[in-house]
Amino acid sequence: MTGLKPRGPKLVTACSVAEAPAPDSDVIKRAQEGDADAFAVLFHAHKARIYSGGRNAVWIFQIAGTLTQASATRVILKGGALSKNIFWQTSGAVAIGTTAHVEGVILAKTMIAMNTGASANGRLLAQTAVSLEKNAVKRP
Repeated sequence: MTGLKPRGPKLVTACSVAEAPAPDSDVIKRAQEGDADAFAVLFHAHKARIYSGGRNAVWIFQIAGTLTQASATRVILKGGALSKNIFWQTSGAVAIGTTAHVEGVILAKTMIAMNTGASANGRLLAQTAVSLEKNAVKRP
């Protein structure tokens, strides 16, 4: 996924990391074996395959298009995963439903809209706008 032209040094760094090439089979194997330093790009054509990883594993979900999280749903991290190491990169907009909860850093080509009562443990970075409606956003 290319074409993101970030503004600001934090978004530049985050987009550079998120646009890294997919891992080779050795990296995937190490991630499956629980190597905490293994790095995996996990999203391909809207089908996620989750590999186990340790506390320091980095997870990048690349979505070609819009990311929509349904209302009253939660992203739950397990196995010691940290929200600061979860990246959601989209080539479109992001919509977080009413009272939904998301974990991780969201990098959106266009806007991020959080509906009423939605919450995030992470960062929300967009090229055009971040729209908040009575939301709680906690920096990891």
